[in-house]
Amino acid sequence: MGRSTDVNGKIIKATGGGAHKYKQLINEKLGVEISKEDEIQCLIKGCNFLLKNIPDEAFIYEKHSNPPYKFQSPSNQPLFPYLLVNIGSGVSMMKVISDTEVERIGGTSLGGGSFWGLGSLLTKAKGFDELLELAEKGDHRLVDMLVKDIYGGSYDLIGLPGDIIASSFGKAARSASDTSTHLHERIKKGKLS
Repeated sequence: MGRSTDVNGKIIKATGGGAHKYKQLINEKLGVEISKEDEIQCLIKGCNFLLKNIPDEAFIYEKHSNPPYKFQSPSNQPLFPYLLVNIGSGVSMMKVISDTEVERIGGTSLGGGSFWGLGSLLTKAKGFDELLELAEKGDHRLVDMLVKDIYGGSYDLIGLPGDIIASSFGKAARSASDTSTHLHERIKKGKLS
């Protein structure tokens, strides 16, 4: 049998929505206090540490290169500025200017929460991992409109390859003549191809 440890009076540092949402439950079940830290500041400090100290932590992605990932090692080149994309329930894009300065430059409400919510509405999946497994088996091209669906190929003037998504769920729009009411019926009938 394992030795029990007295955790009363102990403090756990936590960030994000879960630090607020589960604070009381963690305290009741584990007998520890939650000290909520600023999510973005912790994220930046962690990223800066990794980028300065860990080889092959950062990479450049070029879709049509072989391999598509080119890893970067810490070097004497300046670290700042860099773009930090934080994907959670939603998405925030931040320009990290220094160890202490950050500027939010954009974002979207469409993130992991949207994926989970839509997946729960459209499938019988019981959790996020099951939704990921279903997504791996599916073909987004049946419902997402690609650049080539609009322009017949790549849009070279602005550097958009034909296989890039132009409109998520763009092919799921129903025409006036379509009498199918459910997405799965429309997929079976080939109306989303």
